[in-house]
Amino acid sequence: MKDPVINFIYMNKLAVSFLLFTLAQSIAWFQINGQFLWTSFKEHPVIVAFTLGGISSLIFLTAANYAVEHFNGLLWPIRFITFGTGMVAFSILTYVMMGESMNAKTLVSLLLSLAIICLQIFWK
Repeated sequence: MKDPVINFIYMNKLAVSFLLFTLAQSIAWFQINGQFLWTSFKEHPVIVAFTLGGISSLIFLTAANYAVEHFNGLLWPIRFITFGTGMVAFSILTYVMMGESMNAKTLVSLLLSLAIICLQIFWK
């Protein structure tokens, strides 16, 4: 009998890829914007780039693999899902970590990103 975690991953490739894409986008947010939060990130950009960049790259690769399997080898849905999850993660982290509120333009952009994700998932 398979491990329940491994079974969940294979049964829910799209859900797992969403979680992994969101995690990788969040790590990328800290890699890029951490310099505005912590002096150590600003003083050691090469260490931050190699450490967080390597981790996020591996997560992106794994997420893409699961998503491609879910979409039967198609790449376009993954591109849009990656964009959408990036917009959502960026919006939330920028608000929480930097205190930047969302204006009407940002909210509309976020809603459009969510619409793009929904189109890729539900339009057959």
